Order: sequence, then structure tokens, then C-alpha cells
Amino acid sequence: RGSAVARWEGFGEGDDAEIVSYEVALCPVVQGCEHDDYAASFFADVGLDTNSSVGVASLDDGARFQFHVRATNVAGASTTVVSDGFVVVTSPPGPGEVVVLSVGKAKHTINPRGVNFTDDALSDGDVALATALATSGNARAFHDGWAPMHVAWSGFADAGAGFIDHYEVCLGESLSAPESIMACTNVGNGNYAVVTEDMLDAVPPVTQTAAGLEQGIVIVSVRATNAAGLSTTSLADQLMVDLSPPEGEYVFGLTDANGDETLFTQNLHSWASSWLPFVDPESDVAFYEWALVDTGTGETVVGPIYAGLELEMSTKELDLLPGHSYASVVTAYNFAGQAGSMTSAAATVDVTGPIGGRVLDGFQVTEDDDWGDRSTAAISVTWMDWEDPESGIASYEWAVMAIDPRYANPFSASRPGDTLRSAVQRYIDTNDIDAQVPTPEYGRGRV
Repeated sequence: RGSAVARWEGFGEGDDAEIVSYEVALCPVVQGCEHDDYAASFFADVGLDTNSSVGVASLDDGARFQFHVRATNVAGASTTVVSDGFVVVTSPPGPGEVVVLSVGKAKHTINPRGVNFTDDALSDGDVALATALATSGNARAFHDGWAPMHVAWSGFADAGAGFIDHYEVCLGESLSAPESIMACTNVGNGNYAVVTEDMLDAVPPVTQTAAGLEQGIVIVSVRATNAAGLSTTSLADQLMVDLSPPEGEYVFGLTDANGDETLFTQNLHSWASSWLPFVDPESDVAFYEWALVDTGTGETVVGPIYAGLELEMSTKELDLLPGHSYASVVTAYNFAGQAGSMTSAAATVDVTGPIGGRVLDGFQVTEDDDWGDRSTAAISVTWMDWEDPESGIASYEWAVMAIDPRYANPFSASRPGDTLRSAVQRYIDTNDIDAQVPTPEYGRGRV
């Protein structure tokens, strides 16, 4: 690399005159031969040698030179032949900037769907967007150890050759072992590459201290090599591999006016949900997403909706279906892009009352009494066959009404001293009645 070598042949072929000497000069294309600034540009006799080398350390980096070979025969006639020429490259490429396009870091910075990381390789537009996102702010770079690693770079330049011949991506555990996870791998001359699991398996580490991307620090570097074989290596910011998603503690179900969780609702249009913070000790929670799902069909009714770091979401723009059950699903993403989800208890939409059964006077399950027990001043009632397919029967109430048999009209509540000592209408929760409900099909009450 410190010298330029020329070799030649074919002089004097077909000519009776014998070649007696060769002279060689290395001349700059612009200034030409025998230029005072370049000693090598003056012809030097090399005898009958058919090769010659000239040191290039003193030549201008990036300048183009050509070998001039002059052959002289025994008759004193000379012929000069000029090589195609070459560019002097004495220095490696300049350093560049390397960025690991961490899925989590890129996603959380602006919005969770700014960059499409679902494909094996990003489009040029997504590379540019992800690079801008990853280099904005001061968020530390984390990586999902199970996902492909997207690496981009820029700024490498070569003043000598004017171009980079190829790039290599290297993975290591430390600055002293930059290839301990994956040996430097040629990825062509673009400005972006994806390190996949297949690449890790195909390219063994230089030192056998790691196998694949494990939890911990990874040093990502890119080596740029010019046409002369000179290289420069630049490092990305320190990267932490995170293999575990955030873990949820509790997602509250639908709550009533008192803030208590409820399993039923009459509201077809509103929903509110809240949750306790998810935990991620490695890379922390970057943001949450909330969705509402129909637990019967599995259909996502709303969302996922980006919630930032808020711990609650609500909406009043729903069209829920009566009889269907719904639950909140909260997903937390960490800074490595790992996602962990938790689902709340489901609540059923019930907008209809129980379906009516039968009510019989007296305690007979099959007969309807026409008379109360005058001796005990008691009236008994039996009911059965009520049902509610959505939310079930929560409680019963029953009423006693005094009827004037002469007119078949209820006595007025304002008239004291009637046969029944209480108000004309009296509603009693069955839980206050000493008689127990013997089966779910019917119940009894007494006053």
C-alpha cells in the first residue's frame, strides 16, 4: 500500500533490433512528466528490468498518476507506452455516523406507527424517518433481542478514491472485543443493513464469548473500506438488548358511578378504563395502547389507541351491541419495542329488564289462593319462572296493594286505618323477608 508497481512486456516483438534499456517515470496526469514537484516524474533508467515500483507516500492524495515506460533498442530508437493510470490513496475514509434503528426508540418518539418495521428491510423513506427519530432526543437505545437489528450510517467519505468500496457491520460485547458476537460482515456499499438471526448463525463470532443477542450491552460498529483497502470504523451509541416485555399488574374493568368495578352496563355508547402502571426493569415503559374488544367474537371494537404514558382512557362514541360482553386490553411497549398486554374483566351490555314469570297468591307453588289468613292478618305470595339471559336476576321486590272488593280499586294511601296497616303500596326486598328462596325458579314473601 506504500508503493505503486508497474509491469510491462511485449516491447521489441517482431523487431530485429534488440531492446537495450528501459526507462520509467511516474507522472501526474494534470502536470505531466518531468515536473519539479514530483521527482518520480523524471525518467529513470532501470536497465532491462520489466517492472518497477515507486513510493507514493509523497504523492498528493486523490491525484491521478500514470506510469510512462520508454524502451530503447540497440539502434537508439525509442518507444514510450503509458499505463491506464491510478488514483493515489494514502489515507482511509473519514469517519461516519452509525445509528441503530431501535424499534422501540423510533416508535415512541413521535407515534407508534411512524415507521413500518414489519418488513424484513425498510424502505428508503422509512430508513430516513427512523434515523431522524432515533437521533432525536436523549432516549437511550434499546433493542428487542428477538427482532432483526436495523442499522443505518452516513457521513463516511473518501477524499482519495472518492467512493467507499464496501461496508461491514460488526457486533461485539465491548470496545476491546468488537467482533465477539458477530464477525464483521460485508453488507455491500449501501447505507443500511439488517442483521438477522440467520446472519448471526452464519457468521460466527471472532471470539467465542457470546452466541447471539443476549440480554446486556451490544457494541454495534460499521467498517468502511475504500478501493485501496484502507478502512475506518465508527461506532453506534451503546445499545442495550432487552428480551422481556413489560408486565402488567392490573387493568380495571368497567366501573360504576361509585368507582367500583361492575360486570354489567346499560350504556351503549360510553366506556372508561384505567390501569396500574406496567413494570419493565430493563428498558422501562415507553408508551401504552388501549383497545376495546368483544370477548365473544374476538373482534376489536375500538383501537388500539395510543395513550402515551396515561393510565386511563375513555370514549363516548361507541355503538355497543346488547347482550355482548366487552373488555379493555392494555398493551405496554418498552423502549426495545417489546409489548406486553393485559385484559380487564368483561362487562355485559344489558338494556332490557328480566323476562316476566308468574306470581301466585299464597305459598302454594301450583295454586293461586283467593283468601289471605285473616286469623294471622297475613298475606303470602309466591313467584317463579323469571329469567334474564344477559345479567341474571339480582334481586326481587314485591308489593302488597289493598283492593276494595266493592269497586276493585286500590285504597288510597292517604286513608289511614285500612285493613293493611302500612301504606297502600309497600315494596319489600326479598332479602329482608325471613322466608328463604328455596330454588332459583321461585321465591316467597310474607307480611
